[in-house]
Amino acid sequence: MIRLAAFAALVLPLALVGCGGDKDKKDQKAEFKNDKKDGHDHSDHDSGQFKIEDVSLPGVKEAHAKLTAHLSKKGEHELEVIFETTDKEPKRIPLAITKMGGIVNRRAGGKADDKAYNLEFVPAPKEERKDDPEGLCSHFSAEARWMKPDDELTVTLNIPIEGKIKTVVWPGFIPKKWGHEAD
Repeated sequence: MIRLAAFAALVLPLALVGCGGDKDKKDQKAEFKNDKKDGHDHSDHDSGQFKIEDVSLPGVKEAHAKLTAHLSKKGEHELEVIFETTDKEPKRIPLAITKMGGIVNRRAGGKADDKAYNLEFVPAPKEERKDDPEGLCSHFSAEARWMKPDDELTVTLNIPIEGKIKTVVWPGFIPKKWGHEAD
């Protein structure tokens, strides 16, 4: 019995040091810090004139759905969506889709609207998607005349793919931050 107690007194402290030492904690932090679940860096997801969300599309496991606002001086505002690869040099992804439905919830002046705005995204003019093969589209737009530059929007896009609906959501979208002026 005395031998067992002496053995436990020697072994237990060594086991605790081995399992919970500072070196092990540092290694665990480094491992999680560098963990990229989907294989690409998300630091650029909200950059330039686009707010970007991940989506999987036919033939492309990882893709980006890029949302921007087209702000018109005439008040003919639009929301636009572009599908691209996640490559360092992104390439457009044309899809066999003629229209997509969308819903927007709006906060204007700090207050939420009590209604949702329904949108229909259709292919953008051909000159804005010159490389798309005939019958395919990578760039869609929807009229949003009610949209104001300072609004805070939650945009939900329903993409009809292979008989199913894929949903992409952009929360906290601010048109003047992720938009461009035209006219």
